[in-house]
Amino acid sequence: MATLAFSAMEDLVVVVYGAKDPSNADIEEVVGVFKKLDMSRIPSLIVSHGGAPNALQREMLLTSIGTAEHLSAVMSDSLRVRGVVTALSWFKENIKAFSKSKLGSALEYLNISPSRNETIAKEIDRLEHRVGLTE
Repeated sequence: MATLAFSAMEDLVVVVYGAKDPSNADIEEVVGVFKKLDMSRIPSLIVSHGGAPNALQREMLLTSIGTAEHLSAVMSDSLRVRGVVTALSWFKENIKAFSKSKLGSALEYLNISPSRNETIAKEIDRLEHRVGLTE
């Protein structure tokens, strides 16, 4: 089973990490997509159920994004994941952590219209299913 799942929506990339840390293969797949997109214009919403990229994987992700202008919101209730967000914020200014119950706040930070909240919540559910978090 995949350690993460992601989708590139029209104006948002959504990444869901499962409970386990992501594999290098899964991170490389995300990096490949990021390199094809204009990540300076498309924000990322990351939802983590405890999994987080290691230092090498974080470097790969940051390199693929290639700009400090990229907005990222990370939703997680894990203190470990929030620590990773803090570490990333030392190199990338536009990243902020939110609890998993704060989808509206995270999307507001990413400048996504509140009218999209339900659609994005359904996409998160779909991705959570792909990493085995829902039935």
